Amino acid sequence: CAFRDGHHVSVAPADDARRTIYGTRDNIFPRIVISAGYNGSPFRAHMGYYRDLCDNLSILRTVKGTSVTIRHTKSLRDKMDDLLYLFTGLREGWTSLGQTIEHLDSQTVNLREFLLDIYGTPKENSKSSETIHLKRIESIFRRVSRERLQSGREPMKHFEVSAWEAYNAVQGYAQHDTPRRGRTKSNFERAILATSDRYVKAAESLAMSA
Repeated sequence: CAFRDGHHVSVAPADDARRTIYGTRDNIFPRIVISAGYNGSPFRAHMGYYRDLCDNLSILRTVKGTSVTIRHTKSLRDKMDDLLYLFTGLREGWTSLGQTIEHLDSQTVNLREFLLDIYGTPKENSKSSETIHLKRIESIFRRVSRERLQSGREPMKHFEVSAWEAYNAVQGYAQHDTPRRGRTKSNFERAILATSDRYVKAAESLAMSA
């Protein structure tokens, strides 16, 4: 659970069950994230994925069938059958999500150009902007290189990677490495923050268009 502008609950298989089914290397497995905001909006459930290799918890919002709206009414307890049916509908979303990921992994992008489209260039005559930009790009390149090594892929050549790797690199940076103000955030809370990160949204859109 996490509390960030509302309540968020993640539902996932137990670790032992997950490892039996999906393994522990470069695998993904389903995560349902239920969110209830404080702004009067309805509850929403998203079918996301957790990637073992990089500890990324991500939600591809542009994939159809991976999100449902839950109306919160006083008689909700009496409508559990309807609620179960609603969640069962997300099962097809997992199939769609898997097909999308396979497609992204089959598309090649230039990581340097991909990151330039996402982050742009640092402000002119701004040393701090240049430093932040350089550290971010270096961190993302290290992330991609490390994950390629751990997953048994060949070392990156000519900055070419799959759209899947490029998206996960940006999402992973937003979740794990982006500085956050205030108290130390849990990995789940940082994942929730990453879902609304403008760079992650841009990376998803760009990867989908590859």
